[in-house]
Amino acid sequence: MRGMICSKRFTKAIALLMPSLLCSLLPLSSSAGPGNSLSAKSFSPSQFATLNSLDMPVWAPTNTLGFELTSVHTSVSKSRIGGKSSLQIYERVGVSGDRFCFGIETTNGGIGGIPTGTDTYLFTHPIFGKSSIEYGKYGLATQNSYLGNWIGTDAGPFIRFVGANILPETQGCQNIRGADAVRVSESISRVN
Repeated sequence: MRGMICSKRFTKAIALLMPSLLCSLLPLSSSAGPGNSLSAKSFSPSQFATLNSLDMPVWAPTNTLGFELTSVHTSVSKSRIGGKSSLQIYERVGVSGDRFCFGIETTNGGIGGIPTGTDTYLFTHPIFGKSSIEYGKYGLATQNSYLGNWIGTDAGPFIRFVGANILPETQGCQNIRGADAVRVSESISRVN
């Protein structure tokens, strides 16, 4: 089913025939690949202005798995080791009415490693090289969720995938699959 775009009509048929194989759990729509550039048109004018207000490069996934960018958050702290950060929240409602979400977090410094989770999903980003997404209890999550190790250059910015329930902005939603978190992370590109 790779490459299939899930429509409401199709997902209802699958739900009736094979309840364990719901497209809400297999979001496989894709847009441009990691080598393609994004444009500011991928964002609403206010979302792009908010991200640009940090005066650092904007990075986002080209493959959102059919999820919609629903909100953008920024913050600035007075730390001497970074302090500018942004969070893009992508959401989709599945056929069962469950809300699925993930975030893409970017910062200009002050990062550290994360503990190894119960599962590790390795990937190679086309620009930044090898990295991983860990599956474990991070942040506010009371159940295992996906959290990417930071990718970027020594000069920054640094970018990572953030799964459901880890941050306040991702509370109350379901995770996507680990393999899909990898696909999103591999597609992160600079917005032109």
